[in-house]
Amino acid sequence: MSAGVPEARRGPGRLALSTWLVAMGVALVARGRVHPDEIFQALEPAHRLVFGSGDLAWEWSAGLRNWALPGLLAGPLWLLCRLGVRDPRPMALLVFALCSGWQALGTIYLYRLVEERDGAGPARLAGILQASWGGLAIYAARPIGDALAIPPLLAALCFTARAARRGDGRAGILAGLSLGLAVVLRYPSLVFALPVGGTLLRSRRPRAILGGAAGLGLALAGLGLLDRATWGQAFFSLRHYLAFNGPAGAAAATFGARPWWWYGPIFAGMAPLPLFWPFAKSLRRPGLAHAAFAAYLAALELHPHKEPRFLLPLLPLLAVAAAPEAFRELERLRARIPAAGRWLAGGYLAYSLGAASLLLPFALNRDVVDGEVAAGRDPSLGGLLVDDGPWATGGRFYLQRDVPVRYLDGSGVAAGLHDARYSHLLLLDGLPVPRELLEQAGFEPWWRRGATSVWRRPPADRPSSSR
Repeated sequence: MSAGVPEARRGPGRLALSTWLVAMGVALVARGRVHPDEIFQALEPAHRLVFGSGDLAWEWSAGLRNWALPGLLAGPLWLLCRLGVRDPRPMALLVFALCSGWQALGTIYLYRLVEERDGAGPARLAGILQASWGGLAIYAARPIGDALAIPPLLAALCFTARAARRGDGRAGILAGLSLGLAVVLRYPSLVFALPVGGTLLRSRRPRAILGGAAGLGLALAGLGLLDRATWGQAFFSLRHYLAFNGPAGAAAATFGARPWWWYGPIFAGMAPLPLFWPFAKSLRRPGLAHAAFAAYLAALELHPHKEPRFLLPLLPLLAVAAAPEAFRELERLRARIPAAGRWLAGGYLAYSLGAASLLLPFALNRDVVDGEVAAGRDPSLGGLLVDDGPWATGGRFYLQRDVPVRYLDGSGVAAGLHDARYSHLLLLDGLPVPRELLEQAGFEPWWRRGATSVWRRPPADRPSSSR
């Protein structure tokens, strides 16, 4: 790009590339999986579409999910398969790269949203926060709905602000389509229809209002057609999701309830603490990001079932809302202390790295995933016993073999050892049964990493039938 191009126009591209690099770097270093949903709501159903095998979680039996995300992931996996790639590691790498690129696109829309309201300086600061904050980068490369719904949400806010300001019908349509995509990727994004719709209605610009309604209607019509094609009824998954998670639903009884204050210390750890003061100051001039933040936070507090990952959409909204005030504070500080910018940048990067390290989930199960990959690459694999439930593993995506898989608790392992269908045994946390029983059943240690081990029955020693 030539030197004559204004810095404001170069910023989004560089920041988007930074987002991609940081997200990919964290995923490559962390590996494993940050939450079972990235496996069982994305990779496993996508794997099933392409290869015909894959564990489907209970939500798929209950009809609470749509097939949009698995369908989107199935295309690249199918292409790799056509190219002769069946190793799960390059497949996972491709998924991480695509999800990181998706988040990079979100950084561009975040930049434009801030730039068009407050200028290029605050937009660059918001983009830097979005691209480099470790608390968000943990999830940025993962195929999990809480993170994947963020880029279309930012696009929806950007186009909504543009449509309301200019009365632009095309921007209104793009706002509705983007919001609809965020909903398709994650149904709780429906709550953002309140600030988006309210902003368009307050603008009193008919073209923007009609465009937003048409865009959202078109996106939801696509969801209805998808559900009809996959579930047999239009909006089947959306209706079942809302029924399960609504006030009279079974979500809290099934997964537990938390008090209203439970999110407080968790959000304080996930979000950049220095932004809280400029965010509070920014409330003197509230905007669309503030309304979206308030609407989503209220929805989270009202729902009794709470999880840390549900907070993810609040992080970019915090950056958008706080960046203008934070930028002005930084400019005043740099005017008094010219070197303050470099010191603050270094401190922020250390803070971001520390936050990512502290917030990194303990249940990455890297060794478990590596053990599954190792077992899947063994030509002698005929079946796999696992001494825990499927939520602790990487599923068939990382096994990449259509063989019998049986999940057992500690007491069930001993009962399943003599089943002739199973040639390998994956132990997640030490030995749930005495070593003597494993050896009597013909198993011997074959692979080990940390507390995770794979035991294998040598091919020549396998029983010909169940004892």
